[in-house]
Amino acid sequence: MGTFLVARGSVTSRLAVRGALFPLLALALILPVAGFPSPDSHRFSSPDPPHLEGTRVSGPISGDVTWTPAGNPYWLEGIVNLTAGSTLRLQPGVRLLFNTSSRFEVRGSLQVLGTAASAVTVTTNTTLPEDRVPMVVDGGSLLARNATFDSWSLGARNGEVVLDRVRAPGFWSSAFVDLRRLSITMSEIDAPEGNVVHLSRSTLTNISLNVIRSDRPPFGANALRIERSPDAEIVGNVVEGAFLNGILVESDRARVVGNEVSGPAVGISVRGSPPSWTAADAVVAGNRVRGFLPIPSTTGISITRVPGATARGNEVSGSGGAGMTVDAQYVNVSANVLVGNAVGIRTYSGASNALIVDNVVRENGVGIQLLQGEFHRVFRNRFLDNGVQASDSSTGTAWDDDYPSGGNHWSDYAGDDVYRGPMQNIPGPDGIGDTPRPVGPNGVDRYPFYAMPAPGVPRELTAQAVGSDIRLTWQPVPTADSYLVHAADTPTGFDFSSSVVVGNVSAWVDPGAASSPGARYYVLRARNTTWDRAGPTSNTAGRWTHALPAGTSTISLPLEPYPWVDYGQAGWVDTVGEFLAAAGASSVSYMDAGAWRPVPGGGDAARAMRLAEGYLATFPAASTFTFTGLPGSVIDYAGWPPYPLAGFEPATNARSVAATVAGDDVTIRWDEIPGFGSSGEAYEVYFADAPWKLRGTPWTDYRLLATVPATGTGTASVVHAGALATGPQWSYFVVPVRDGYARGPSTYSIGVSSIAVGPEDDAIGLPLQPYSGGAYRTMFVSELADTNIRGIAWFDPSRGDWVAHAAWMPPGTYDTAFIPAMAVQINVAGATRIVFTGV
Repeated sequence: MGTFLVARGSVTSRLAVRGALFPLLALALILPVAGFPSPDSHRFSSPDPPHLEGTRVSGPISGDVTWTPAGNPYWLEGIVNLTAGSTLRLQPGVRLLFNTSSRFEVRGSLQVLGTAASAVTVTTNTTLPEDRVPMVVDGGSLLARNATFDSWSLGARNGEVVLDRVRAPGFWSSAFVDLRRLSITMSEIDAPEGNVVHLSRSTLTNISLNVIRSDRPPFGANALRIERSPDAEIVGNVVEGAFLNGILVESDRARVVGNEVSGPAVGISVRGSPPSWTAADAVVAGNRVRGFLPIPSTTGISITRVPGATARGNEVSGSGGAGMTVDAQYVNVSANVLVGNAVGIRTYSGASNALIVDNVVRENGVGIQLLQGEFHRVFRNRFLDNGVQASDSSTGTAWDDDYPSGGNHWSDYAGDDVYRGPMQNIPGPDGIGDTPRPVGPNGVDRYPFYAMPAPGVPRELTAQAVGSDIRLTWQPVPTADSYLVHAADTPTGFDFSSSVVVGNVSAWVDPGAASSPGARYYVLRARNTTWDRAGPTSNTAGRWTHALPAGTSTISLPLEPYPWVDYGQAGWVDTVGEFLAAAGASSVSYMDAGAWRPVPGGGDAARAMRLAEGYLATFPAASTFTFTGLPGSVIDYAGWPPYPLAGFEPATNARSVAATVAGDDVTIRWDEIPGFGSSGEAYEVYFADAPWKLRGTPWTDYRLLATVPATGTGTASVVHAGALATGPQWSYFVVPVRDGYARGPSTYSIGVSSIAVGPEDDAIGLPLQPYSGGAYRTMFVSELADTNIRGIAWFDPSRGDWVAHAAWMPPGTYDTAFIPAMAVQINVAGATRIVFTGV
């Protein structure tokens, strides 16, 4: 899919505190209590007032119906049924009142369409505190936007519920079963009792950017409980109150990201549910959990029976029990901050193969406690001033990542750093303690860090255009107290001796950077000033501002999508229809089955835009558009620690790496480092199926292709045999190593991309910037010539027409430069592939 953005305004994850919106309209209409059936009744119905104003509603509602403010207030009496196939629209400013015995059953489509300036309001027409606004969606759909529902209870089954910018003071309960879709966004819910949102079996679930609170939930109540609803998105919510669980998810592939949870016994719980009692591949990231119930059994984040889960970048503090618990297999616990808990991280007997890495574990009663379980890996964590730094009762756990990656930093380590090497017997310090650090009763850290190691890699660096500015965001790095931002006009042009120093933040704005046409690229390094350490580079993020002339021209995406960005969020666009609206085009066409499909027109407006696909766009006036995303090049660059070798220098031969293709084989060549050729000195060549993965997790995102002995002169090479037979895209970089552990900075990466085209007409763009001989070069459309390609055409905006270079024409005849952000149309005799190399 395409990867670019426009600013569409902003939203905040914390909404305003509930206040009184309007007086209870029915207060003056209540008749004397002598008319009640019984003086002891808790619920009652009053007879109709003699002069009722507004519109009375009872019985079934059928057809296509609209309620306007002219009919206010609308009084629901008895059971009101919106019949299947019918539609009821409530316009901005409508006021809807429920009689005490009323209930609204929705089998059709109910659309509550307020605006920010004129909300729809729904409430009871009595003053008794136990009165409700009961609503049941049974097979139908509810869309509510900019509305207030007071004293609301909501149930839904076999239908669809979308709540956006809804206020629900006195939200009593909800129960959702077998929904096609549940979406609750940017809403505020105050719940006096019960489970706030209880969902079972939804096909599409998104609960994001809401405030959910309760002053007095009963014991056992959950703020959010999501069961058997795969791919649920629980993002950016604020959950406050003494719930049993703040967020409880029992579903496959759940994403619980960026939430703030305070007050419950268990902040976030991800666990399996019957019948399998497992829930695979959950992601719990970037959440902040604190302010627990005052009981010892509290837990910040609990992961149980969830194989393959990831808990990353969370902050948990103040738990009387554990900050984080793991009772599952293959859980990645990384880059979390656990402060002031009884236990920072605890694993149970059902846990195995946990990866616990890059966490800050500070001032807990016990830092990390491994109870039984087996084969965990625990390294690059920072144990700072815990009562007991760590204990290990498991089997087969490794407390280091071998040499020189090292083990953990212990604030109470009492050894020296006089020697280096895997046996710590070579004179000279290396930042690793000379003696192991026991972790009783079963573990030992063989390579404890003597001094604080360099911060890790900043993950998920993202550039986003906000007006004329570029905003960078990234995942925070433990132990970093500042960051170094490097910028360049090409993805291989960084000067690492020059940077902008920003504070301990996770976002930074480059003012005015999106206003000028052309490209701009960024990388980031984390820094710890106390220990004078700067870590390795992040992935590269780019922006490309493209001038779009009035009239018709071709375009393509000059950058690759961010895989970690949700393009459904405000401010991002990735479909033909969204680009059409965001860029101000009058039409955008894509090639499908040999024909241009226009939007608007016969094309699909929801079609995702993709890198290397060509588009034809028409603009009523000249404009510019800023694309953002990932370029085809990254670098692994740092000083010591962790890299003791000079390695490839960016200003010299780091650009010399090149790739050539013969059949399905890819050959990587690079200039060797002069004089680097002694015994034990070599080059490691790494590969991945996307450039950004070379800055990801070792052995998961990228792998070692080959180790090539260094000679100190000339050119070295390695062949990736059959590469294009196993995948259409590959990226590579080369790292110098000594003795198998001492590393240097890498080359910039080089990429290979194969595009399948045809038969007949197709439209393509450039997936990589052409690059050879250590320099960028201009590629002409005639270079696409192939025995299967019968003709190539491009659109010349100055002529307002297509220009063709036929297969029999020599280069230079009806020829032009083929650059990123433009497209060409080709005609092929049969299905074929075109291979590009570059950065």
